[in-house]
Amino acid sequence: MIANKYKISFCTVCMNRLHHLKQTLPLNLMDSFGYPDTEFVLLDYNSSDGLEQYVLSELSVYINNNKLIYFRTESPHYFNRSHSRNLAFRLASGDIICNIDADNFTGKGLANYINQVFNKEKNIFLTNIKSGALIDSQKDILGKVCLRKEDFIKVCGYDESMVNYGFEDFDLVNRLELSGLLSQSFGFNSIGQSAIAHQVEESLKNEEISCRLESILLNYITPSSTELIFLLKDGFFLKGVLTDNFAYNLELDTFQYKQSLSKYQFSLKNDELIRGKWKSVSDRILITNDSDLHVIQLKHTNIPYLLLDNNNSKPYYKLADAEMVQTAIMIFSQIPNRVIMENNIRKKKIVVNEGGYGRGRVFKNFDYHSFIDL
Repeated sequence: MIANKYKISFCTVCMNRLHHLKQTLPLNLMDSFGYPDTEFVLLDYNSSDGLEQYVLSELSVYINNNKLIYFRTESPHYFNRSHSRNLAFRLASGDIICNIDADNFTGKGLANYINQVFNKEKNIFLTNIKSGALIDSQKDILGKVCLRKEDFIKVCGYDESMVNYGFEDFDLVNRLELSGLLSQSFGFNSIGQSAIAHQVEESLKNEEISCRLESILLNYITPSSTELIFLLKDGFFLKGVLTDNFAYNLELDTFQYKQSLSKYQFSLKNDELIRGKWKSVSDRILITNDSDLHVIQLKHTNIPYLLLDNNNSKPYYKLADAEMVQTAIMIFSQIPNRVIMENNIRKKKIVVNEGGYGRGRVFKNFDYHSFIDL
């Protein structure tokens, strides 16, 4: 006999992913009817793709029976995983909260399964991440986490200093485990283990760096090291030296084998991104930061977009391949978050966001005459 009947909140954040939500949310709502005490919290993170109109016209019946609660915030310009999930989780009223990305299916019976598990075990949370390693080959369900709301509040949610893509869910799992909770897998064949497959570009298109990007310049330093300069549309740039640690392991230096200490394929020199301003003047690109002025001049050669630094004649190339651009964005987004995660591990940090988290102004169920301030 089940001792408790927990209220379960499934939380979905959506920013311009209506094409996915049309496939997942109606089915997820129907699949949950076997467990009456559920709510679906949908946070419209300032979408501009018609999400609001779709929910109003197609899903009002679920809003009217309190199965679906629709919130909209109009503040964000870019997608922020940590902040958006914190906001959605704070808005949820369930005893147990479960993140369901816009491309994720719950499957039939997930709420019953969650209720059974949390009745059986008192000191756990559910995740598809285990000790920093993947336990499921399907990466699109990695972000799914299910935990008691009180445990989420104790660690102050996702770390909002992570403003880029990646590792915010790994970090949350680490800190929940540090707090004394035991992670338990949803399992390979358990309920609710499917998602809509999509390209990496889909995951990155609303990220700040993707929206602001003008172009990427790169200079090959060694077979394993490349300097990348991200020129942003507003006249700012990000620059860093990226090392492929797997390739680094194979390089020879005075016939001595070099062994990278990193467990990750890519790392950033000194874990540092240099920031500054740039502008285009005639056939030159001026790169400036606090310490130096960098002049890159277009040189007419047979190689498209070959650029030469006036000081030391380093060749720079404009990255034109769309897939490589997305890969570069992905790597440069993940590494700063990964550094924060590693620092939290090293410091054994459980609680983050000391200044508050999940803040924002939201409107509930299309009532734009009043608002909720968190």
